[in-house]
Amino acid sequence: PFHGGWGNDLVKRGRMGSSQSTHGQKVRQALDQSYVTHAANLRHCLLHIAPLDAFEAALELEVLDFNHNFLKELPPLVGNLELLTTLNLAHNLLQKLPDEVALCTNLTTLDASHNLLNELTDAVFKPPKLQMLDVSHNMLTELSSVRESYANCSVTEFFLNNNNLGTVPCNVVEMPALTALSLAANHLAVIPESMRKLTTLQKLDIRHNDIEEIPPCLFLETALHTMYAQFNPGTDDIERTTGYAEFRVRRINQVKSRGTWPPEAPPSKSRGWQPSLPQAQAITAGVGDHRDSQGKRRPQQLQPTLIRQLSHDFSPIVYDDFVEHTPKPRQKQLDRIRLEQ
Repeated sequence: PFHGGWGNDLVKRGRMGSSQSTHGQKVRQALDQSYVTHAANLRHCLLHIAPLDAFEAALELEVLDFNHNFLKELPPLVGNLELLTTLNLAHNLLQKLPDEVALCTNLTTLDASHNLLNELTDAVFKPPKLQMLDVSHNMLTELSSVRESYANCSVTEFFLNNNNLGTVPCNVVEMPALTALSLAANHLAVIPESMRKLTTLQKLDIRHNDIEEIPPCLFLETALHTMYAQFNPGTDDIERTTGYAEFRVRRINQVKSRGTWPPEAPPSKSRGWQPSLPQAQAITAGVGDHRDSQGKRRPQQLQPTLIRQLSHDFSPIVYDDFVEHTPKPRQKQLDRIRLEQ
């Protein structure tokens, strides 16, 4: 339907260099396939402008993926995609999301992580079916200056980690359906008592902050059964917090059915970037077990610096029933290497 193409048009208008024609072809292919699959994959296309005007005829588009481009803004035309369910804007240069996002009445997943967002307007929370909102790794200091009521907000999973939040936004505690909240790697010093309003909250990540005390209301008045609170100055004696026993019971009941959450652990603010376990396996010769020429498994040595990093990053959480989060084979290997040294 777009013969002669949008990719060629990008080259003519100077939006894409002629040496990047392969990316123009990928754009044309995504446009053509969207009529059949109702999904458009525009990842890694070196786009500086989102070609939403080319999608105006594709009213049945359900998935739109602009991951890893150079978009500085999202055109208001996104509001015309009424059947859109998934919008991926991660790893771009966006500073703001358009208010027209509220017109995407079927939107369930919005990923705007790894951008330059410095504000988040109330319109972002208005899609009636929105369940997962990820604005992690941005520059947010607050959610909105308008602070409209979020009593009708449908968001269940909200990722705010790796921003510049100094306090827990008051908007968050008004979300009635919230079950998972990530506030890790910010500048939080206090968890407000108002979080008792989040009666449906089940999972909370507050790692890498400056929190001195965990309020008992989190354990007593919410449905919390999973909490990550490492690397805070006030979490060493958390077992003494009122309500911890009730939390522990809920935690034990959920251990067997637990899924992986959060999907990506935030890096330490004080130590900068640290390799995740798969990254460490890729960059370090000798991670994991390998087979020798006779087919027998033999352990490999880890670099001493990586040993310290892995033992720090994968240390057990302060709650003793979370010990299973530590990779047990890797922990045994680290212990063996320490003994040898």
